[in-house]
Amino acid sequence: MNYNTSEPRRRIFKAIYLDGSFLFHCVNGLSTRINYKKLIQLFLNTGDWLVTANYYTALPNEYDMEEKHRNFIKVLKKDVKVRVRSVPLLKSYEPITEIGTASLSSLQHHTRYSKGEDILLASEMVRDAALNRYDCCILLTGDADFVPAVHLVQDLGKPVIVAAFHGSLSHQLELEASDVIYLDEHLEKIKL
Repeated sequence: MNYNTSEPRRRIFKAIYLDGSFLFHCVNGLSTRINYKKLIQLFLNTGDWLVTANYYTALPNEYDMEEKHRNFIKVLKKDVKVRVRSVPLLKSYEPITEIGTASLSSLQHHTRYSKGEDILLASEMVRDAALNRYDCCILLTGDADFVPAVHLVQDLGKPVIVAAFHGSLSHQLELEASDVIYLDEHLEKIKL
């Protein structure tokens, strides 16, 4: 399917939903960085109307956020005009019970984890389809957890185009998508 054509046709209202954690982990393994403006443009044909582009992520509180992460979010919001939708990045504290031969139950280490950004993305994608806010949506993820949401959106008569990297796309999501765009085939177009 050609997503960037200049043929005259009816205007299509599109919504883009970006799974931030998925993109972070995929892009982290690449030897290049992604230009998010170009990434958004990849999905728009001449005359298409972008209804919304949402980036879903978990964010630490402002005090714990690294400057690099803070700047990335700022660029998404101001330069790329992406709406950043976030849930809190949580900390889990676990006691360190052994260091060498000593038992030190008072020491703790923490791990960060997130809960809810996938649910937020899925619920907003389904809600927007039900409210007829778009004709077609693009879902950037490879996660099979989105299959039920894809079904619901398709049941509402909206195609769901999944965009992912070859090695990161679950087979179930690939089968359920209305169409698939493999981002690795477009790296030259979207790199920074």
